[in-house]
Amino acid sequence: MLVVLIRYTITIGLAATSQVEVSWEACTKDMACSERCIKAYMKRYGKYCTKRREPTCEDYARIHNGGPRGCRHQSKYTKERNLQNYWAAVSRHGSC
Repeated sequence: MLVVLIRYTITIGLAATSQVEVSWEACTKDMACSERCIKAYMKRYGKYCTKRREPTCEDYARIHNGGPRGCRHQSKYTKERNLQNYWAAVSRHGSC
């Protein structure tokens, strides 16, 4: 299961504003659409966030959680003891 955020569908132009929730919901139920949506979002913002450096898995996770500039912000997880557990959970869900 992929987590497709509504901002992904808006950002990549998948839906007109009046139909965004309908298109977002339909995309979340279709694995191919979900994959296209997430890949397009990360392609658009990955190197933008990292200032042209190739994004790491952690960068992608931070962009997912924090938006287009998410990789530039201190993660709330870096303040917790569970940092290693968090990244272990992220990595269990596949490659970036």
